[in-house]
Amino acid sequence: MAVLAPRNGLVLPRGFRKPSNPVLDPTHPLSRGLVGFWPLGDNASGITQDISGFGNAGSLTSITGLGASHHGGQATKFNGSSSVVKATSVPASANVSVVAWCNPSSWPGVGTIFSRDPGNGSLYWTAEIGGSGTIQYAFVNSGGYNGGGGGTKVLAIGTWHQVAITFDGTTMRGYVDAALDASNTKAGNFSGLGDTVEFGNWNGVSRYFPGSIECVRIYNRPLSLVEIQQLYAEPYAGVYEAGSIALGGFVNAPGGGALPSGAIMMPSIRLAS
Repeated sequence: MAVLAPRNGLVLPRGFRKPSNPVLDPTHPLSRGLVGFWPLGDNASGITQDISGFGNAGSLTSITGLGASHHGGQATKFNGSSSVVKATSVPASANVSVVAWCNPSSWPGVGTIFSRDPGNGSLYWTAEIGGSGTIQYAFVNSGGYNGGGGGTKVLAIGTWHQVAITFDGTTMRGYVDAALDASNTKAGNFSGLGDTVEFGNWNGVSRYFPGSIECVRIYNRPLSLVEIQQLYAEPYAGVYEAGSIALGGFVNAPGGGALPSGAIMMPSIRLAS
């Protein structure tokens, strides 16, 4: 087996690189509470796979190419005028966390990175980049509207950034590159939220994101700062290549079944990815 040399003198963790055929290890700590996980960058069939185990593939609209390469693989490219990915039947939950990677090609007036809205505005959450390159975090839960939450961290054009939100029943927190960017308090829950999530736009209101998006995770629980930092260092933590040796920990197959053909259970081995 070939071992890749460290990049820039650093040994990268196994979860840093994107597998070409990703499979989730449901026993990994960062798989707990996942209700959706879209690596993106798999545009050929007009859908993008959800590897969380729920199987809610996203449909692609006006997406014809691949975005900027990142984490050893391709992302999905959004044209900023009509491109969107929609996934339906995503389970709703009282609390939530969303983690995504994006690379803006420009700063739009308003460009949605990810959103969830049933269409009537009664409950929603969203993270959007504005004309100054900062993020606006907005939500309505069962307790009412809290649309403040403008961040101060600037997303540089042509650069990859991790953007995340968490809600713990009281406070919505927004993060950029694993650092707190904004917070809003409004006690409530999202249990009655609609089942459709969108990447690259918000419920057909022409808030299109220009650039590339990849590695979107949605959880039914609030992630801790430590977990967000781990996902910043290892965006593909708990993911391995189907049909190959699974390194980095004992791996069980999704749903507790047999491992994919060719996969081998092995103990932890530290290798450069």
